[in-house]
Amino acid sequence: GLRASRLFYGSPRCPSPAIVAKDDRIYSVELDRKTGIDWGCDLQLRWPYVLGMQPGGAAEMSAMVEIGDQLLGINGINLVGAEMSEVTDTTSAQEGDTLRLTLFKGGRAELQSTVGYEGGPETVRITVKQEGKPDETFEAPAGCNLRDELTKRRINVYRSLTRWTNCDGKQLCGTCIVDVTAGGGGCTRKS
Repeated sequence: GLRASRLFYGSPRCPSPAIVAKDDRIYSVELDRKTGIDWGCDLQLRWPYVLGMQPGGAAEMSAMVEIGDQLLGINGINLVGAEMSEVTDTTSAQEGDTLRLTLFKGGRAELQSTVGYEGGPETVRITVKQEGKPDETFEAPAGCNLRDELTKRRINVYRSLTRWTNCDGKQLCGTCIVDVTAGGGGCTRKS
């Protein structure tokens, strides 16, 4: 069945647990393992939220889960601000036929403010080094698509004929190549 409860969350990703513990926007719901939730996230593949729900799925049938709710945890495991890969791995590692999801009713900015998340810089500095050309440095929005930022500045990310025979950044062909030599820890997964 369906059970709702209040939950206390605290971890290094959630530095202000006392605020969260008192927040009426936090709820927990037990759903069938096949939740019927389509997850969304930010551009850095973090901060998972309910993007959509399958009609007649466990989440929709609960009448509690709403599109836009932010994921805080699964079965008591804190996932505040987690990467989507961690959410998937955590879900897969759980045993049993049900999952207890803890969610936050509100937007990502509200949740980040509530948990004291300060975020990173709004922009990043990128320096492009190409053999036989002077270095080119520019600012780009944090979390941006590096390939798009480079091609927008007419910086070639392709080798030979793939300059004309590529998928235009849809992650289908694997022909755009960028070698990140410093600051790679701030990048998302390779794609």
